[in-house]
Amino acid sequence: MKTLFSKSIQYGIIAGVILVFCELINLTSTFAVILEKLFGSAKSGSTASPLAIQFATGLVVFFIAFTFLRKKNGIKPFNAGQEIGSSILTGITTGAIISLLNVILGSYLDKGQDIRNYLDAMSPEVIRSFLLQTNIPNAVFQYFIAAILGGLAASLLHLISQKSNLSGRISKAVRGSAQKNRIQAFLHKYPFVTTILILLVVVAVFLLPVLVNAYTISVLGIVFIYAIMGLGLNLIVGLSGQLVFGYVAFYALGAYTFGLLTAPKPFGIEMNFWPALIVSIVIAAVGA
Repeated sequence: MKTLFSKSIQYGIIAGVILVFCELINLTSTFAVILEKLFGSAKSGSTASPLAIQFATGLVVFFIAFTFLRKKNGIKPFNAGQEIGSSILTGITTGAIISLLNVILGSYLDKGQDIRNYLDAMSPEVIRSFLLQTNIPNAVFQYFIAAILGGLAASLLHLISQKSNLSGRISKAVRGSAQKNRIQAFLHKYPFVTTILILLVVVAVFLLPVLVNAYTISVLGIVFIYAIMGLGLNLIVGLSGQLVFGYVAFYALGAYTFGLLTAPKPFGIEMNFWPALIVSIVIAAVGA
């Protein structure tokens, strides 16, 4: 029982940290706006509604809690009551972490302090949206409810899938379809085709600046930046099971070095792309 609840808290911390990082770069709000558009309830403007933000929060808790219940991580089988209790504990832990962040942000907002010098995305309007357009105590209560409901939904879905053996059927179907995938078999049989495809992708990437406009390049750059960060997060948290974010320091070393070398201020170096890229890679490697 002790191991079960400690693991529940651990996964709650993971979900909470993910939500904190997403909120600090305003990614949660973007995700919430996308959800609103998918369900056809989006309003004019770029700010998500309180309900959409709560739903996005609960959805993150749902996926994290469901992952924990499905894997069990070496814990002995537990009954339905323990499963529901562990999911609620995961939600409470996540709710406490995300609520603490919003209490801190709300206190700065109440004091009239603008923290955009430190967190560019945290404008007063964005902070109000994350406070769910209400006061701090009500926002804290609603975050706890959203996180707990996300955990409960995960436990209920897991219980249903166990009773109907739904997860096993899905896994079996996925494995079966993967084995019968003709494209995969063809690439395995002719590995040189994979090499050619990779080269074509590389050439396409280099041709993109010529073929598309500056806005598209900017959007693709942001997409690939988050993709790289996501790959690092998956390696550290997903594969190794360690809640460590120190690797971001090496990412930051390369990014800031490139920025300082190519920007007109503060040093006025304005180095070309390729030399700046090589220097940035070397600096990040030395730092690692």
